[in-house]
Amino acid sequence: MTLGEKLSRLRQGRGYAEVARAAECSAPTIRELEAGVRSDPSVRIIARLARFFGVPLDWLADDTQDWPPPATEGEKTLRLIESVLTDSGLTGKLTEPEMQFLSLIRSLPDDLRQRFIDRSLGYADGLLASEEVRLGKHQPGEAPVAEAASEVLRRGKRKSG
Repeated sequence: MTLGEKLSRLRQGRGYAEVARAAECSAPTIRELEAGVRSDPSVRIIARLARFFGVPLDWLADDTQDWPPPATEGEKTLRLIESVLTDSGLTGKLTEPEMQFLSLIRSLPDDLRQRFIDRSLGYADGLLASEEVRLGKHQPGEAPVAEAASEVLRRGKRKSG
């Protein structure tokens, strides 16, 4: 599938001007790329388009890869977190603010992300545990959030390893 064919599908419901602004190029450039008239966009334009549409850069640039685009790492992580939380009985589908929060966490540098996660889990676990103890659901010292988070990390390591 060509770059133009991919752009045509990805752009559905969006105007050329909106996509062009995101790619920091002209609307005619987007039209020409989509129509196959122009086939030599800069790496910067392709990278901006990939970011705007939320697809992997290598998929967008590679004419040998077909539709649909592969899931991004962020989407894979969200699906893994949702399945662990659902399996743990803590929640079902993530809400939009929860997905935005997870997206923000994913954008942090690795070392900062890990510190943030560690601190957040400790804080959330403390809040949840104290509330559940107050309601008589758990005994002091039980940590349902930390257990679910540990399961996410274990599953993620198994899939990536």
